[in-house]
Amino acid sequence: MEWTNNLSEQGAKAAKRHQAVSGYWHNQRTLARWCRTRSYLDSAAAHGLTAIEAVTAALTGKPWLPLPAVSAAAWNRSSRHP
Repeated sequence: MEWTNNLSEQGAKAAKRHQAVSGYWHNQRTLARWCRTRSYLDSAAAHGLTAIEAVTAALTGKPWLPLPAVSAAAWNRSSRHP
């Protein structure tokens, strides 16, 4: 798999690398958990948090969540001057 800047493709490459090194994933459940954790940490890093900050927030019951995306229509309404 070629390397790209796409985070989801980078995550898939890391999962394939783990499989190549260890020989297998124990089951689909552990693979799903690993992918969910990796996705959370990659998203947090893309928004300026370190892995330690993201994990600490999650373990203290206050997980980091990205802000909801603003639709183009909502953005246009909010940027109008009265």
